[in-house]
Amino acid sequence: MNLLFAQDIQVVAHRGGVHWGPENTLATIGIAIDKGVDYIEMDVRQTKDGVFVLMHDQSVSRTTNGSGNVSELSWDEIKDLDAGSWYSDEYTNEPIPKLRDVLKAINGKVLPDLDFKSGDPKLLVQLLKEEGFLDGRPLTLYSGDPQLIKEIQQLTDQIRVRPSIKSTYGELLSSINPPVVNLSWRKYSRKIQQRMNLDGKLSFVNCLFFANRKRPIKKAIQLGANFIQTDKLDFLLDQLNR
Repeated sequence: MNLLFAQDIQVVAHRGGVHWGPENTLATIGIAIDKGVDYIEMDVRQTKDGVFVLMHDQSVSRTTNGSGNVSELSWDEIKDLDAGSWYSDEYTNEPIPKLRDVLKAINGKVLPDLDFKSGDPKLLVQLLKEEGFLDGRPLTLYSGDPQLIKEIQQLTDQIRVRPSIKSTYGELLSSINPPVVNLSWRKYSRKIQQRMNLDGKLSFVNCLFFANRKRPIKKAIQLGANFIQTDKLDFLLDQLNR
């Protein structure tokens, strides 16, 4: 049975730690590592020439001085974009990072939690293998596309996939049977945590957006969540006495 105690709750920095710096950048990820998080959640997309980069949105327009969809841009068109000044002048010219460079930067310090937005699963698995992350370390991967999750499962058993419950918890176990279950705060309860404990599953609880507050975080700790993802990382770390 995979049970973790409160002191073992894994702290996940949403988009690298969006309250500490510009999302999905090496500068912010460095702050999160120094703060003592366990996992860096990062959004992964593939450029039209096959390079995996960190970008949440389909388009680069919200968080850079550029425009266009990642899948329609080449690495050469992306590499010099400013992904930091929208957050503050302090981060002017902070670049969009390659996933490969991020993996090198965090290796041996924290683990990646990949939000796989789009791209070739085979190439992603190959990249993770090349960078030494398919060596038994418990990296995690989310995708909103169940087919991508299943393709990753078929390619390797060295990635702990964390799909969301689309209809029922039982249906998820029969269709994917993941080691980790992704849960919004609305769907998280003592009952489902106890059932996952019995099934040997780990709970990944998202205290984000409307639930990005102190009360939901405290309750997730009390109910025994195995992973907690939030933007209120200073509060969560303080509650865990870190």
